[in-house]
Amino acid sequence: MKLAIEGVAEMKSEEIRSSYRKKLRWDIVHSLSILSIICLTLVITLSVIFYVVHTSRTLIKEKDEIAKRYDDLAEHYTTSLEKISRYQAVKFLNQSGTEREMYAAYYQLIPRGDSIGETRLILTNEKFQAVFDSDSTKSNDIEFANYTRTVISNHAETVKPHVYLSQRKDHYLVLVKAVKDEKGKLLGYASCFIKGDALVPLTTDQIQYYIYDNFDNIFSMSTNYFVQGTLEKVNPVLFHRIVRYQGKLFFTDTKRLSDNLQVIVFHQETTLISILVFLVIGMLLFSLTTFLLIHRFAGRLAENSASQIETLTVQMNEIALGKTQRFDLQSGDEFEILSDRINDLLESLDRMHDNNIDLLRENIIAEKKKLEAQFNPHFLYNTLETIRIASYYDPSLVDEMVINLNEVLRYSISETTEYSRLADDLNYLRYYLRIFEIRFEAFNYTIQVEDELKNLYVPKLLLLPIVENSLKYGLMTRDDLTLAIECRLIENGNVSISVIDTGGGIPEKIIRSVNDSNQKTLGNHHGLLNSKRRFLLTYPHSKFILNSISQETAVIMEIKKEDFIHV
Repeated sequence: MKLAIEGVAEMKSEEIRSSYRKKLRWDIVHSLSILSIICLTLVITLSVIFYVVHTSRTLIKEKDEIAKRYDDLAEHYTTSLEKISRYQAVKFLNQSGTEREMYAAYYQLIPRGDSIGETRLILTNEKFQAVFDSDSTKSNDIEFANYTRTVISNHAETVKPHVYLSQRKDHYLVLVKAVKDEKGKLLGYASCFIKGDALVPLTTDQIQYYIYDNFDNIFSMSTNYFVQGTLEKVNPVLFHRIVRYQGKLFFTDTKRLSDNLQVIVFHQETTLISILVFLVIGMLLFSLTTFLLIHRFAGRLAENSASQIETLTVQMNEIALGKTQRFDLQSGDEFEILSDRINDLLESLDRMHDNNIDLLRENIIAEKKKLEAQFNPHFLYNTLETIRIASYYDPSLVDEMVINLNEVLRYSISETTEYSRLADDLNYLRYYLRIFEIRFEAFNYTIQVEDELKNLYVPKLLLLPIVENSLKYGLMTRDDLTLAIECRLIENGNVSISVIDTGGGIPEKIIRSVNDSNQKTLGNHHGLLNSKRRFLLTYPHSKFILNSISQETAVIMEIKKEDFIHV
């Protein structure tokens, strides 16, 4: 029967271990797989965003450069044509000027560095008959003159720049200016036909552009990929931020140049698709590799964890049955640390059991250590805060304060003994109070100790919480706080240690609470109550008295001779 029960228990134990392995493996694989997918998705997203932003900035830069080039070109031709229509054209139409003068004016019309053949100046009379053509062959002069008549008939004398496609499929920007004499009589028209090739934008090989009017007529372009029809207009499919055309992807950006002209720049996207393909393939390969590694790692981890837990369970049963006293697990991981901690706990319990006869003394020692642990963090916080404040208003004091802090920490964290010489404790307080003296200029302190008492052993940091209490509440009421520490021999060989401050006194209720309490009824309190408790735990026959008269508060500790500590 017993063997049957053990067999059932073993089967159930194995079932639990198997379930644990599967659950642990699934949790690890699931968590790490999600984390990997998130990281890869984030990398792909950031890569695409970075590339799109970079491309957009390139488009904006090229768009602005083309717009600036156009503005400079239009301003130059407009100003020059205005000048010609007022002087040279008037003289020529009045038959007082010569063709030589008109050619001279034409050459000044051409911007420096541009080809002469790319711009054409035509002068017509009031009947729109060409009387001057900068093209010596005078080809298409009738065509250009007729176009001038069409423009003028539609727009009177105020003519905006127009886009014109010649019979030879050349693209022009047309500027027309009426020519009048001094009396305002219309003599004719000066027309400037600027060929689209005259605009030489600073574009890269990847960026293309079109300059076109409100009717999609093209003035200047860098490619004919989006040109459609016999009139060679811009294909409207391009007028979107992202364009999918003939199986290709384009990014675009536009900017208006004038009331009837605008520029569009675009970039055929090939790199982004390659990047996405590369990232997707890389992500798949990385995900597959990561999954396999994670799966293998999770399996090994689950197997190891289950094995260690099984070992812990077995050894725990042996300890419960008294077969052994300690865990013996050599796994080199967290389970070994756990077993060591349990062993520490068992050893602690054993020591408590073995020392049950001396329980009162052990309890007193534990209480004192507990109270000391309450003071150290409080002291360190206040000291560091003082250093931080000092560094703001006078960096030159930081060095001194750090030295003070170093001495304070060196003394407070030393664990050589729980008792120290009174002289050492007071020297520690000098470093401590010097920090407050730097912080509060009006604050001052005195420490007096008789030579016979310097080698007296007291609990380490005995006076610190009392001094902290004086500083905490005293500085709340006045900056010119005075703190006095006095250690002297009194009658019968007893020792008196007093801490006196001028911080405004303490309410009578607190004084009664401290003076009426004893080490059996204090409980877990802080401040003066904790100081009294620690003092009386160390000196059970001595006195701890709190007095407050007017603005002064005094803590007087009288150590009886029979309570002296001998180390």
